[in-house]
Formats: sequence, structure tokens, C-alpha cells
Amino acid sequence: MYMFDLETNGLYRQVTKLWCLSIIDTDTGEEMKYTPDDLEEGVKSLMVYWKQGGIIGGHNVINYDIPVLAKLYPQFVEDVWTKEAEGRVVDTLILSRLIYSNLEQTD
Repeated sequence: MYMFDLETNGLYRQVTKLWCLSIIDTDTGEEMKYTPDDLEEGVKSLMVYWKQGGIIGGHNVINYDIPVLAKLYPQFVEDVWTKEAEGRVVDTLILSRLIYSNLEQTD
């Protein structure tokens, strides 16, 4: 699985710039870090992995990270983001809400 995180200049409606992208291959432990100089390469690498049947994941990736990548890099994301591909996304925000569903009462 490729777990990833990105940093941008704003929330979805205002975002115009991706500052960095980090990916960790959970099978090998390899860390891939991309800066403004090579962000396109990083986004492409992530999307190729996902398109080839790989599982991708991260925190709030369904409602933020993947939509931001689609907005800023449509040439890499549009043909990958399908219903079938959505089944290969692990979002730790959703998992945390399921695991700690009673957090409001205990926190």
C-alpha cells in the first residue's frame, strides 16, 4: 500500500498550489518525498500505482487529498479515479471515526 500526505496553500475551494507530497510504500518501507521541483513525477507515480491495482491511503484522502490532486493535476487523476479504484482507498479519518465512535462521550 502507498500511504501518502500532501501539503497545499489552502482548503479545497481556494487551493491553487501543492507544496509537497510524501509517499511511503508500506510493503517495502521506501519513502518518496517530492518538492515543488518534482511534484508532477510524484503525483504521476502515485496515480500509476493506483491505476495498476495498488491500494492508496492517508488521512482524509477521500474528501481532500484525492480531490485536490484531481483539481491540480487532472491529466494524471481523471482516468484513474473510478468507482473500482475508490474501493482501493484507505482513509484513516474514516477508520478513526469507526474505531473511536464513542470519542465524544469519553474525551
